Amino acid sequence: MISEIKELNGVTHKTKAVILDGWEELAKLMGKDWPNLAQEQKHPWIQEWYNKAPWVKAYFGHIGHQLSLLKSKVHFDSLLERLRISDATKCYAAQAEINAAWKLEKSRIPSEFVEPSQRTKSFDIRAIIDRKKVGVEVSTFGQSQKFRIQMKIFQEISMSLMAGSLQKAEAAGQIHRMLSRTRAKHIIKMIEQGIKESLRDNKVVLIEEEDAFEFCIVPKKRVADLQEWKQERDMGESNQLSAPNFDISAGNRLHAKILRKCKQIPPETPGVVYLEGVPIYIMDKDPQIMMNFNVADIEEAVYENTNLLFAVLNRFSLGWKRNRRIEYKGIRLARILRYGLLEDASMIIINRYHKFPSLRHKKLINAFLS
Repeated sequence: MISEIKELNGVTHKTKAVILDGWEELAKLMGKDWPNLAQEQKHPWIQEWYNKAPWVKAYFGHIGHQLSLLKSKVHFDSLLERLRISDATKCYAAQAEINAAWKLEKSRIPSEFVEPSQRTKSFDIRAIIDRKKVGVEVSTFGQSQKFRIQMKIFQEISMSLMAGSLQKAEAAGQIHRMLSRTRAKHIIKMIEQGIKESLRDNKVVLIEEEDAFEFCIVPKKRVADLQEWKQERDMGESNQLSAPNFDISAGNRLHAKILRKCKQIPPETPGVVYLEGVPIYIMDKDPQIMMNFNVADIEEAVYENTNLLFAVLNRFSLGWKRNRRIEYKGIRLARILRYGLLEDASMIIINRYHKFPSLRHKKLINAFLS
């Protein structure tokens, strides 16, 4: 693993060193025998664990750094144990908790994990703001099976477009409808061939099929042609791939999830609901968000509970866009690029009707946007 990280392409020496430090910390915490045990028990991480892609190595390195910052906390061992087991639901829930707690810790907000035996009737993390306890209820947001398949296809096509950057080519594209795995494999082959052709002949290569998809590939010297192609299609300057909404039920499920999670926070305790895995994409067109839901519907779920300060919707994925922080129609958004390979996108919906007007919670909001 160490040699693979040292040989990563398209990553600076400094970034490699940071990723390597995180990997070593994660491997130490998970235990020497964990990879073999994980293979036997089909742990949800195991397929990615041996993946040589730079962004996968960065992802696990990031988790290692997060754990390193949190390992001195009370009840950390219980969290680590949930991360190690093969139950996907518990593992991903633990990852969400780690991300939320890490954001608080690096922002120097005092916090602690709630004792596991109390969690069936309480929240997951206790934070202190203005000497007052704030309950943070953490959960994951699962996607429909159809959405998961389409997102996997979307990511595979994204990776093929990103591969062009490592070969001195630039590419972008649009997907206009749901694609089969067979068609996706065919598209990836066409993109790979298009990159070779563009570099060999120093020309613009267009790959398209009416009402299904379209891609543009250029040598880096002709990036102006690519930008013109994107402008004609109303794509953001650094947006590399766009696709339609693959999960039309997301809004209803998010609304219900927020209402359900609010019940874990006692009525007299100021609370925050943190949901990991929500499909939000903060674009470069100013301001623009790509979402699979109507924000107004989610706002009403937040307003329903007067002890809820705000809800945090978070997505952590492969990415390459620069940092961005904006306010848009009363909500706060942030997109953080980590290691030059991963995108940490957050949306905060503030409850304008909460019953704690004297509580100064701006620092808490900024922590979850960092």
